Amino acid sequence: MVKVKKDISINLLFSIFLFILILSSGLKAFGYPIVDAILLGAFLLLVTIVNRTSLNIKYDLVFFFFIYLALQVFRGMFVLDDFRVSYFLFFFSVVYFSYRYFTFYCLNSKVDMKFIEKIYNFSFLYFVIYGFLGVLVDNPDNLQQEYWIGSSAAFLVIIPLLSSHFLIISKNNYSIFKLKLPSLMFCLIAATIHYSRIGVYLILFYILLLLFRSLFFNHKKIIPLIFVFAIALFTWDSSRTIFYINQQPTGTSELITLNNIFQTITYSSEKDVVKKDVVKKDVVKKDSSEIDIPKNQVVKNPYILNFSDLDRLVMIMSIFDKFVSSPTEFLFGSGWYTSRQKLKPFELVNRVDYDLRLDIAQSDKPMQITTLAAIVSDLGLVGSLFILFFFYKSSYQIIETKAPGRFTILFLLLSNGLFFLIGYSISSVIAFLLFLPDGIIVTLLRDYSSSNHLNSSFNGS
Repeated sequence: MVKVKKDISINLLFSIFLFILILSSGLKAFGYPIVDAILLGAFLLLVTIVNRTSLNIKYDLVFFFFIYLALQVFRGMFVLDDFRVSYFLFFFSVVYFSYRYFTFYCLNSKVDMKFIEKIYNFSFLYFVIYGFLGVLVDNPDNLQQEYWIGSSAAFLVIIPLLSSHFLIISKNNYSIFKLKLPSLMFCLIAATIHYSRIGVYLILFYILLLLFRSLFFNHKKIIPLIFVFAIALFTWDSSRTIFYINQQPTGTSELITLNNIFQTITYSSEKDVVKKDVVKKDVVKKDSSEIDIPKNQVVKNPYILNFSDLDRLVMIMSIFDKFVSSPTEFLFGSGWYTSRQKLKPFELVNRVDYDLRLDIAQSDKPMQITTLAAIVSDLGLVGSLFILFFFYKSSYQIIETKAPGRFTILFLLLSNGLFFLIGYSISSVIAFLLFLPDGIIVTLLRDYSSSNHLNSSFNGS
């Protein structure tokens, strides 16, 4: 009886941990994404005090990665001369001990399909809250100022949601009645409301992936899944019509964006307002505000209607330029959080090349960056290799299960890379637990695999 009560207590605590981990991952306080770290830090401290045990520390590559991150935080504080960067010492400590708490529980407790269902339910609840908040405000973008992280990072939770959804319907032999179609469509509507193209595209591609699998494994499900995909397209189009003003036909804006990017990269224009050689000569200066740019500089590129996509491509070029600018930058980067300032001169050069706005790189405010910039520019080759290895290790663990559908789960793991390219997705604790070895995605598939194995053994006995 005592053991049963103890197991219930442990399971309840782990459920609370998952609830906080997922639902608070997008919240902001005072304009900063610190809510999940504070709540999880308080939770882990409380668990440690109540259980009178110390949190587990294992001297492996994950441990040394977080030691490296801590050292880079100190570098960032010194380079920027800003004590506020020290917050990340607390943040990375919470991430590390959250990871240890998660892996310790999963290795020492019975984890089954209930875990998969919890991940799905908590992830869906996250999108319910996020979606309704988008409806309640006049402009969903206003949420990003004070209360929620940007949609490019907020929709990172779509990865555990789709991973758990896939395993649940696989367990039920792709039953249409177990497809949870209303919840999928709600997430699609939430992605549309918040202008998250990556959220929309991942959901649509995921449904296409189910269609593709049905061609090989369950032909009877093809027609119902085609119907589901048609419903998804209708839902997407209807949501755009309802929530967008002066909406173009579905698909048109995507084609225009692709054309604008292609035309911008290939077109030849007279850049007579700014002399690029002057800018390139000044790029060695430490502060981008010192670079001389005429105040009457005007963007002359005729193809740019939406800057966001080209901005991301240009940032990749800037990351590379900074990466190879010196041996120190190449190996160790410039310190955590420094790319928001130190990437500006390189960004300015490339923005001149493509006649993009220059005020973004000249402002005194920190520049908005992507996760890729934070990794490569702040941490250098050493930090990048750490993260590449973790993706490799998690991928190997997924394939090693030999579970049906492992390559679909592998795709969802690697889709983290898309979020690395388009936004700053590692502002939450869950972002790290998605790609680290023995993390959430790997554990989902292991539990599904072990559950199938137990059922097979029982049916065969």
